Amino acid sequence: MGCLHRPAEASIYCRFEHGVQALGSAMKQQSVAVILPCRNEEAAVGATVTAFRAALPHAAIYVFDNNSTDNTVNVARAAGAIVRTELTPGKGRRPPEFCGH
Repeated sequence: MGCLHRPAEASIYCRFEHGVQALGSAMKQQSVAVILPCRNEEAAVGATVTAFRAALPHAAIYVFDNNSTDNTVNVARAAGAIVRTELTPGKGRRPPEFCGH
């Protein structure tokens, strides 16, 4: 899979929660990464990471933080996410290293 360049594509998994659960059983032998872009999502990021971990226990869960001013990064890490940060805020902004470029 390539990098998701638009935030709407990255959040599609959240919109189709039942699809994520179905995907979990179908993709047991596949390498799966969950990409969660966020900014100031302290209240929701922990539960979101936990839900993805339950649905896709073998997936790598990445939280790409866009210069949050709250405790988003720490909450995401505590929930078990791999956290990457971008210090320049902006909708859809991501540095190339987020996708291994």
